[in-house]
Amino acid sequence: MGGEIKQRHHLKAILFTAIAMVICIGLIMWLKEQAAQQPVPTDRAIYDVKTTDWKKYGTDQDGDHFYRFDESGKAFPDMFSIKSRLVYSEEGKKRYIEERQQARLPLKDFDKLSSRTVLYGVNCFSESKELCILEVFELTKDGVTLDYAKSGSYKNWKQIGDGTIHDALYRVACPEKKDK
Repeated sequence: MGGEIKQRHHLKAILFTAIAMVICIGLIMWLKEQAAQQPVPTDRAIYDVKTTDWKKYGTDQDGDHFYRFDESGKAFPDMFSIKSRLVYSEEGKKRYIEERQQARLPLKDFDKLSSRTVLYGVNCFSESKELCILEVFELTKDGVTLDYAKSGSYKNWKQIGDGTIHDALYRVACPEKKDK
């Protein structure tokens, strides 16, 4: 009799787990569909490619890096939003396409990749230097969007290492803290 009760509890647990998995998979599929239906703001991407108000703040193995302050205002209370534009070098473009290939991300038309525009949130007020990515455009020279991503309500803040290209961007966004 005790074995039958254990078996019933075991079957209930399996059934409950299977139902929970089906619900989770359905939710994930629905969220992916919702994300795919959101329009890509192409007018901003084209403007970012065509505008000449970018200021250079660095060069690294990926290419030349430029910035401009986000005209839409602050991303968060007490945080600055700043746009960064990477104009890929041939080597940087090649390396990035290889990374996308290894991650099994779409590569359609990436032979035309020219630049990446990223909207960052920068925390100039904490003791540590940190930023988060709010929006990313992968663009052709003409402003055609090859890939687009936007962060959701959860923002993944990351520490900025000294001497990195993000450190150079931080020093532009937070000039009063450049000696810290």
